[in-house]
Amino acid sequence: MNLDNDHCHYSYKVRSCLHFNNTRFPLRRYKSLKEEKADSSPLTADEVKLFLSHTSEEWRDYFLIRFWTGIRSCELHGLYWEHIDFKHRRIKQRRTSDCPFVFSDKNGGGLSTQFVSRKIWQPTLKKAGLKHRRAYETRHTAAVLHIAALENPLYISHMLGHSDIKLLFEIYAPYIANAARQDGQNFSTMMQGGIA
Repeated sequence: MNLDNDHCHYSYKVRSCLHFNNTRFPLRRYKSLKEEKADSSPLTADEVKLFLSHTSEEWRDYFLIRFWTGIRSCELHGLYWEHIDFKHRRIKQRRTSDCPFVFSDKNGGGLSTQFVSRKIWQPTLKKAGLKHRRAYETRHTAAVLHIAALENPLYISHMLGHSDIKLLFEIYAPYIANAARQDGQNFSTMMQGGIA
């Protein structure tokens, strides 16, 4: 197989298709769609406190885990007690035996993401006077608040299940600038402390 010949033949076919009606590149007049990132609206630390103060006691631990760990809804809804390692302060997502869910519906089954969003999350946001957001924002909130707390980016990435820190910065770069509300201040303090 000769790649050069195949490539030339393919290029000829593409060019000939684009020359129909004596118009070269008829679709050129249309602009490419911009690739947009999903809108994200993480809560601030104060908003998290306000939300939790309006959360019923029954759901407080559920949302504490979501805000503190960034765990996805489906992961939390499938969480079994055996997944929690209290000694090492870790959650492991492996099922090895028949064990009850940590958070369950009234029948002991796994929670529905729609149920939590419609019946718990949105009404609590409203009670707290906070703007409408997706429940998934608990994940973004956890990431941004860990960044604001100056946690190691590699630790945050692993906590969120990312393979490296690239995704962390691609998604949360707009929020990092204002997360600590003192950008550049830590570096200035270090330099004034005798390094410069």
